[in-house]
Amino acid sequence: MKILYIIPYPSFFSQISNMGGHVAHVIGVLQGLKDLGHEVTVLSEESISLVDEIADRVILVPCDTSGKLGRFLWNFKFVKTLSGLEQNVDFAYMRYSVGFSPFIAGLKKKLGKCPLMIEVNSFLSQRKPIVRFLEGRFMAAADYVLTVSERNRDEMLRFFGSDRLKQLIVVTNGVDLSRFSDWESSVSREWHSPVVFGYAGIIKDWYGLDAMIEGFKLLRSRVPSVSFKMIGDGPYRAVLEEKYREVEGLEFVGPKPFEKMPELLAGVDVLVNSATSQNAFQSPTKMFEYMASGRPILSARTPQCEALLKGGEFGSLYEIDDVESFAVAAQSILADQAAALAKARAARLEAESSHSWIAKCQLITGTISEGTK
Repeated sequence: MKILYIIPYPSFFSQISNMGGHVAHVIGVLQGLKDLGHEVTVLSEESISLVDEIADRVILVPCDTSGKLGRFLWNFKFVKTLSGLEQNVDFAYMRYSVGFSPFIAGLKKKLGKCPLMIEVNSFLSQRKPIVRFLEGRFMAAADYVLTVSERNRDEMLRFFGSDRLKQLIVVTNGVDLSRFSDWESSVSREWHSPVVFGYAGIIKDWYGLDAMIEGFKLLRSRVPSVSFKMIGDGPYRAVLEEKYREVEGLEFVGPKPFEKMPELLAGVDVLVNSATSQNAFQSPTKMFEYMASGRPILSARTPQCEALLKGGEFGSLYEIDDVESFAVAAQSILADQAAALAKARAARLEAESSHSWIAKCQLITGTISEGTK
């Protein structure tokens, strides 16, 4: 198929140093679609070299201002750019953006008979229920709605109702397994001394990072031979660096290029995923990359992560915002490293069998093919 991949979000890549799960998700889907033999055109406000290398064509609609009014007016320009593109497109796939949501109907009108699927990772009504009526109407303009977790699907149905959303499907995030081809070496290597725990991703204040670091502090008080690396960047990084600047063994590594992430993850002994009740609906891209890396995993217990780790079969879990639970789970990993590595190996095999981006893209394109019969 000829697929148009739409990113209606100014500064989508550069907003946090060209890193984060949203970037990995775009790269993964684009590569998965290409591996399946589809022709892909990307329509975006900006691009990065990896997108340019994968896509057959990249069309940019620059936004010259960061002001709210300027960004709002840019939406009109973005939709206008679709004129003529619909004639050479079999299917349009768009990442949902709250700021662009009032323009989905206009975009769909431009596309004509070309099916439109929107991918929803989160939505405004989760934080501001008062907008549920309008947001539901905006989403209803799409032919298909894809969401990344069952929890998020259930929340969408609760807010908007099944009669408003057309063909709502769940396709969890995935991983490009080829990026982690050296996982056997990772799973079999000796652990560091001190043992290195690590978090990789965006640093936001509602991601449970305070509880994670407090859990590390408690762990270190009981087991001094541990350290922690914070790999990433975000609006909450400076706050955490100041708040925990005297914590021994804690290092803020900063943002690293997408291409370097497999190597960085392999260099950590235990990979940590945090969460709060506010973002428990998410399908963290990092979890799939953690699973592919061959390293042991310690994750906050969210519905999605508990399902991914099969309740502890493929990694360890701690209770959200529970510092003691974090420390106890981490101590258990340290006490039986062989068991932790066995879980890591099983997690990699699970990623291979169920969570490649190619498999996820087959679900996406299969839905469209079935719907157009």
